[in-house]
Amino acid sequence: MDLVNLRKYTIIASGVNGDDDLAAPAEMIRFLSPYGRDIAVVDIRDFINVFTMELSADELRRAVTQTYSYLTTPSLCGRADIVDRFNAAVEGWLDQVV
Repeated sequence: MDLVNLRKYTIIASGVNGDDDLAAPAEMIRFLSPYGRDIAVVDIRDFINVFTMELSADELRRAVTQTYSYLTTPSLCGRADIVDRFNAAVEGWLDQVV
């Protein structure tokens, strides 16, 4: 990143919101300040929630179906643990809507 002179960084990470040391904005700032860069850390769940809100119901349905297809294709993923976590996340979204 230094070689190409990037001044700002966005890191998409998992579990940020549930981390006691990073969830609060003030703690995140304290954690990142020693790096001396403009860094934003976004929880993957927040990232997905924001972008899926922009989709129509049909687009969301197609995206979920295609993602499931990718995850269950052995040459692309095929890991049962990831498929199970994906299914749990989708079920969680559906439970929130009802």
